[in-house]
Amino acid sequence: NWSGILPASDIMIASYIAALSETLSTSTIVRRLTSISKAHEAAGIANAVRSLLVRATLRGIKRRHGTSQHQAKPLTKEDLFIVLGAMGDTMKDVRDRALLLLGFAGAFRRSELVAIDKEDITAARQGIIVRLNRSKTDQIGLGRDVAIPYGRSRWCPVSSLDLWFSRAGICGGAAFRPVDRSGHIGTERLSGEAVS
Repeated sequence: NWSGILPASDIMIASYIAALSETLSTSTIVRRLTSISKAHEAAGIANAVRSLLVRATLRGIKRRHGTSQHQAKPLTKEDLFIVLGAMGDTMKDVRDRALLLLGFAGAFRRSELVAIDKEDITAARQGIIVRLNRSKTDQIGLGRDVAIPYGRSRWCPVSSLDLWFSRAGICGGAAFRPVDRSGHIGTERLSGEAVS
């Protein structure tokens, strides 16, 4: 749409990202530069993205606009208790309560939560141990174990998870699954988008 061509010259790419800097974030510009770079490499042609001119232009954009990432605010313990207190006793509420408490207690990402299988959870004397086979910070899949202790209030992550498993009849496979309007539990894994 910008009228660029392959192979692109360093002047063309620098002009392109300078024009983008008026409307797009720095991270979006970097992502587009990566795509242009990959396109050049896939075509087996000289990659002008690596040129001094393009790198200097990108440094100037970063200096002018900054590179900070916008992150969602974390859920505090007090806010979590307010949310939990407002929940009912439907199958979806039981699942969501277990999901929120386990996620909070283990500081799990949503992708990590939905990847947990029933077999990844083992009982321990003071709670449970959740085995994460892969995560965003463990790309090669070494895995790690996360201990989740029994809660000291009515909001116990271990008890909530046990209640979810028993009410849903989950004996193996995905720990967290979709629940339809009628309260029927699906067999597939809950998606990260659904958790969000």
